Amino acid sequence: MLSHEEVKVYYIGYCIHFFQKEQVVAWADSMIVKLDLTEIPQQLFDLSMVRRAEDIPNILLGMSYETDEENALRHVVGIIAESYFSGVLTMEDVCNYLYRLSNYVGHDHEWHSYLYGLTGDYELALEGIFPGLEQYQKNIEIFLRENIANE
Repeated sequence: MLSHEEVKVYYIGYCIHFFQKEQVVAWADSMIVKLDLTEIPQQLFDLSMVRRAEDIPNILLGMSYETDEENALRHVVGIIAESYFSGVLTMEDVCNYLYRLSNYVGHDHEWHSYLYGLTGDYELALEGIFPGLEQYQKNIEIFLRENIANE
């Protein structure tokens, strides 16, 4: 069965540019192969055959609009964390994704200011404006570890 939370993870990941068009289409193709033909939503076929990258968010959102976003957000951060700790992503990559995620969640979400501050402080330390780059990196790594456990 198709997990609406998994769809929401791909939606959020695509919105923050963590997932690319090819990855989303490959995921849709793999889901089509896994599902019984009677269970495949039309939107999944549409996603598999999508021609324009700008159509992807609307298709994914249509498949996951009733899904609890908080779990999906934590899952996205968990995937980013695993990618960082396995050496696939750099800290700069992580900061870019977390900054985009702070904008995705909106001003009223608890992560908005927190992620904006974490990434902003790291960037300022990277530029030499704030001393103690290692501490700012450690703060981001703590956040990432907390969300690997919550995945």
